[in-house]
Amino acid sequence: MKIIIYTEKPTKLKDIIVDYVKNEDGKFKTWELRDGDKNKNMLTHIAEQYEDKALLILTPNEEKKILSGNLTQWTKRKETGEILTDEIKAIYIGMFSQQVITHLSNFFNSIKIEK
Repeated sequence: MKIIIYTEKPTKLKDIIVDYVKNEDGKFKTWELRDGDKNKNMLTHIAEQYEDKALLILTPNEEKKILSGNLTQWTKRKETGEILTDEIKAIYIGMFSQQVITHLSNFFNSIKIEK
């Protein structure tokens, strides 16, 4: 499952989201950043029941004018057989899109969710 945000400035939007998470100023306060071996600034939700169950990787594409958010999970969780369920995916995508719509409505044209 992924979220696609249509925006004129995908890299700028990603930078704003990362900044909001880092600054803990009330916007995106329920998210934290994680760094892995391959990806930096992945988002995870901080609620105890959801923390680190999934990682949202934001990837800007300037040519297509989109910011994609793809869900993955830690390699260790995969290795132990833990499955990233549709329920967890829906919770992450839903909570993330709510934050984007609430705090960043001036920075995008539309949002699309794909399975």
